[in-house]
Amino acid sequence: MAEDKELEQEINNAIYDALDKLALEGQIKKDLMEKQAKRQLNSYLKKKEQKKALDKALEKLKR
Repeated sequence: MAEDKELEQEINNAIYDALDKLALEGQIKKDLMEKQAKRQLNSYLKKKEQKKALDKALEKLKR
């Protein structure tokens, strides 16, 4: 009976460890996706600013 309880506890611990690892992996993936999204947004905004500056320069040249 005590062995059954020990085995059950070991199984439960293994399950909880696996769930913790999955949760951690999920958080890491979420963090990486957020960082990638921020980089893409910053890149887009930088290109948008560059385009504005180019358009402004072209407008000055046309005058």
